[in-house]
Amino acid sequence: MIQREERECLGKRLFDERKRAGLTQAALAAIGGVSPKTQVFYEKSERVPDASYLAAIARENFDVMYILVGERAFEPLSAEESRVVSAYRQLDARARAGVLALLSGMQPESAQRVSVKGDVGQLVEGDLQVSAPMTINMGKKRKN
Repeated sequence: MIQREERECLGKRLFDERKRAGLTQAALAAIGGVSPKTQVFYEKSERVPDASYLAAIARENFDVMYILVGERAFEPLSAEESRVVSAYRQLDARARAGVLALLSGMQPESAQRVSVKGDVGQLVEGDLQVSAPMTINMGKKRKN
C-alpha cells in the first residue's frame, strides 16, 4: 500500500511530466487509456496509476521512473537534439558510419594544440594524420 505522502508526490510529479510534455489532462488520459476524470484523480493524488497506464505513457517518452520515485531515468532531449536523433535514425548504415566518423574527429579547440618546451628529438611513431597547417620551429642556426 502506498502511503499518503508518497501518493501526493506521485500525483505532483505526474502533473509536472504532463506540463513538461505540453499536454492537457484529456490528451494524457487518452494516451494512458483512462478517462479524463481518472487523470484528474491521478494528478490530485486521489488514485494511483496502474501498470498499464504507466506503460502506455512510457511509450510516449514520459519519465515513469521520475513519476514513481522522483529520480530522472534520463535527461530529456532538447528540440534540437530530438531532430538530430530523428535524422540519424533515418540514415542508412554507410551514412551513420560517416556521421560517427565526423563526430569522433571533432575535438575542442584546446585539444588540437600541442606545446613542447625544451629539447625535442625528431621522432614520429605510428600513424600521423595532419588535418590543419603545421609549423615546426627548429630553433636558431648554430654558429660554427
